[in-house]
Amino acid sequence: MNILESGDKQAFAENVKALIMALFHGDKLPAKIKGSSSQIKAFTQAVMAECAYLRLSMQFDKEHPQVVKLEAQLDGAIRRFERITGIEWPIR
Repeated sequence: MNILESGDKQAFAENVKALIMALFHGDKLPAKIKGSSSQIKAFTQAVMAECAYLRLSMQFDKEHPQVVKLEAQLDGAIRRFERITGIEWPIR
């Protein structure tokens, strides 16, 4: 799976979702992520923020202070990813 190099939005969305689900479930998923170091860092931060938000939102309702805080962090990570890469984040 070559995540950042995919020109197809649908393929990119499917790859990101598969990666997040694999990480969420503790599975290994081979992925090749190409880009500048700042693009890869922004991607990694957004993926990890999605996983953290998903885990916590399954434990608590969306108004819980921890979930609200993680949602704000996730939004920031997504905005950074989009600004640095020029690619729209496919989840939300």
